[in-house]
Amino acid sequence: IRNSENIEIYNPNFLFNNCVHVDDICTLIILLIKKKLNINDSIVLGAKKKMKIIDIINLIIKKTKSKSKIVIKNKSTNSFSLINNYAVKKYQYQPQSTKNVIVRFIMDNI
Repeated sequence: IRNSENIEIYNPNFLFNNCVHVDDICTLIILLIKKKLNINDSIVLGAKKKMKIIDIINLIIKKTKSKSKIVIKNKSTNSFSLINNYAVKKYQYQPQSTKNVIVRFIMDNI
């Protein structure tokens, strides 16, 4: 996208939330340290308010003022989104929206 090259995507209408901003991870770690938890646990983290893959790519193109074009490939690939209910309920994880995470990532890297 930085080089205004075409972007190939699959499953353009699939909902995506597989992103987390580093600030959200840090906030959760600080919360866990303050609680002085002494357990082993696996926690799935992801953004809230899923977005379509095509909308995410369009957002990135727009925010970076790229000339990239989207090429939708017909090949069906497996896609998935994350469910972070456990982290939200048990550890008070408060994720940002997918759109906000993407915009912050762009702003952090341009």
